[in-house]
Amino acid sequence: MRPTVLKHAAASLTLALGMILLGSCSKDKSPTDPGTANVNPPAGEMETGSLYGRIMDEAGTSLSGASVSAGTRTATTDSNGIFVLADAKFPKGRAVILAKKSGFFDGARAEASGSGGVTQFRLKLMKKAFANSVGGADGGKVTVAEEGAATRSTRR
Repeated sequence: MRPTVLKHAAASLTLALGMILLGSCSKDKSPTDPGTANVNPPAGEMETGSLYGRIMDEAGTSLSGASVSAGTRTATTDSNGIFVLADAKFPKGRAVILAKKSGFFDGARAEASGSGGVTQFRLKLMKKAFANSVGGADGGKVTVAEEGAATRSTRR
């Protein structure tokens, strides 16, 4: 009878210690790593600064003519893919840009706001590429499988 009591006592002790350990764990309430800016400012808290950078394609080639915006400010990239948004307003501690160019998927990037009110960005946009197209006059049927693969069958 004594070994059974010891087993129950050991199990109870293990359970109690486990609950104490789990109860003492808590998530870090800080939204960022130490030494970085607060990326979750209180609602409505804004700052003004200059945002600049370069917009490229996936290969790192500069994209001219891309539209870059932050808040109410918009700029167009030059032949080197460079943009400047002076006096842009953004949430305190977190500058965000949105870049758009025809033939590319839209891209967005957020950075901790830089010292002195100047923040640099580098953003690559992915080209919208089509592997194939099917003309309506060809007839037939196109089937798209769940994994995204398409097959084409034609009537003869």
